[in-house]
Amino acid sequence: MDRIKMYYSNVDTKPCSLLRHFVRYLGLYVEDVWGKGTSPSNVESLADVYVISDAFVEDYSTQFDLADEDKIKSIIIYMNGWKCEELQQVCSIVYSIDMNDGDFLREFCQCLLSILSGRADLSRRLIGSAANLDVLLNTFIGLYTKYHVLQMVMFGRYFNVRHDLFHYACQNYVNFIDGIQRSECRGDLLDYMSLLACYELDMIFKVNFYMLYREPAELQGECERLLMEYRDNEQLHILLADIDLQLNGVWKKAGNEYADICLTDCAYAYLCQGNILQKYVRERKAAMEAYKNAVNRKGDYYVAHFQLGECYRKQKEYFKAVNEYGKVLEILASRHDKRILSPDEIIYCYKAAVQLTDIFKTVFNLPEYSEHYSHYAGEIYEEIKCNEYFRDVWSDADTRETYFPLIYNELKNRLAEYAQVQTKENN
Repeated sequence: MDRIKMYYSNVDTKPCSLLRHFVRYLGLYVEDVWGKGTSPSNVESLADVYVISDAFVEDYSTQFDLADEDKIKSIIIYMNGWKCEELQQVCSIVYSIDMNDGDFLREFCQCLLSILSGRADLSRRLIGSAANLDVLLNTFIGLYTKYHVLQMVMFGRYFNVRHDLFHYACQNYVNFIDGIQRSECRGDLLDYMSLLACYELDMIFKVNFYMLYREPAELQGECERLLMEYRDNEQLHILLADIDLQLNGVWKKAGNEYADICLTDCAYAYLCQGNILQKYVRERKAAMEAYKNAVNRKGDYYVAHFQLGECYRKQKEYFKAVNEYGKVLEILASRHDKRILSPDEIIYCYKAAVQLTDIFKTVFNLPEYSEHYSHYAGEIYEEIKCNEYFRDVWSDADTRETYFPLIYNELKNRLAEYAQVQTKENN
């Protein structure tokens, strides 16, 4: 298996979001281990990443130590002035919010390569397929940060064809892909990087323009070719299933791919299985089991909790629905308090609060609770005006200030539309 286990607090936005996406381009699957409610799987990882901060210590414990056998494959990212003198021999990075993304990723890759250099089986893995891995990673990081790839994929669903942001994102991705393909390095890892970038660009095109950059059949064929060589690579299995579901629309095939034995411990795969079972198969009970598997493997998976709440609500199991919607708000409460909710988190918080407002009003006849959650929904709505999250993840101030208003307007329209739909359904 090609995975990294990451231990973190969900208020530490930038390093976690950056690593989670960047590592995917290395053909590595990130297993999230959140402080409140998630235990790591028994699957062996290539490396373990610990993001140590004030929030992490509050979530886990003031005592942090590693077993001797874990030290040789661990990377510690220190935030908020933390430093553990007893773990000086462990690979570590001191991170601050002002740290350049490229510098951070290069330090991370140095730590990762130091750990992987001792593995005899590296050549049989996707990340080990490059002849000059260190040169490839350095070139890739330069392209990745130059074209703001993290930011483009984060806000891809909020682009609008009528505005410059969509065209800006597409041009960035085209340049990014061109830079990858022009690299002097060769190998399957480079091919995979280009494949993933093309998929992400296709998703931006599909969401905003109803057309594609590359034909899904081409992406599917390339992914299947790589899977023939790297059968145990979780990220390749996920990408193939995503291509079939999101671009090809072949939900039956995608459902089987998400259920592959390599993805037994993958929370995202269970979420996708649940979505397919609920939307296409109309098997709500089976979908609920998939969502439960997702939240059991990722404690802060608010999307899966929300979908589980939707299933309970449709079955009129309102007490259970309230519990799941409440978990969405509980998981994201600390991020809400710090005003660092992402657009996606704002949407799910708002939806959960709206559903709770309606259930307490129309089902339980408890107006005081209904008013509480109605007020909370109003607070979440106000969060769309806050750009603290954008400051965390988008260091380019000029670009951020140019495009934040467009994303704000899109969020405003989405939340208003959801509220109108719910009002009609409840009436």
